[in-house]
Amino acid sequence: NTMILVTPVYQTASIGNLSYSFSSGQFYNEQNEEIYFTPMQLSFMKMLMEKENKKVAVEEICDKLWPGKDNARESLYTLVRRLKPIVESNSNVKIVTDKGGYYALIKGKQ
Repeated sequence: NTMILVTPVYQTASIGNLSYSFSSGQFYNEQNEEIYFTPMQLSFMKMLMEKENKKVAVEEICDKLWPGKDNARESLYTLVRRLKPIVESNSNVKIVTDKGGYYALIKGKQ
């Protein structure tokens, strides 16, 4: 009777020099220092990081972060505006939006 231990393959996800630990639920910079995000910023970043293509529809973000809120897009714009400088000063990653209604994480130039 052999016991098989299954370890998750994706313990960390990364893009550029930004990494995310699924076990701790935290983000780290290139020096492996934790990057501080507010709980709402962290939820937003996790949604992007956990997607295969690092891209999430605006509607999906609004529904998850502010369920039933009428002006959720305004809240999202404010959240992203405050979040961009934190991400960009701690990594070579940028938060971008496209006209198709998506937010995405992309590796930028440093």
